[in-house]
Amino acid sequence: MRTEFAKLLELSRAERIELVEDLWDSLADEKTTEDVSAEKKKELADRRTRFQANPESGLSWDSVKKLARSRHE
Repeated sequence: MRTEFAKLLELSRAERIELVEDLWDSLADEKTTEDVSAEKKKELADRRTRFQANPESGLSWDSVKKLARSRHE
């Protein structure tokens, strides 16, 4: 752990949990406006167009989960 944060480990478990919750809340409260590049927008639009032309080409969420789980077994 970096030296400037080492003191945080001296906090009680409850205090560290509260700190994590406060940090998490602060991230959720931030207004982020990360720009998506024109290239990425075009790729997403192209993928949507291909999917709409052939919806059977995609996988259901259940299929994706099963596939991912089978790769970790």
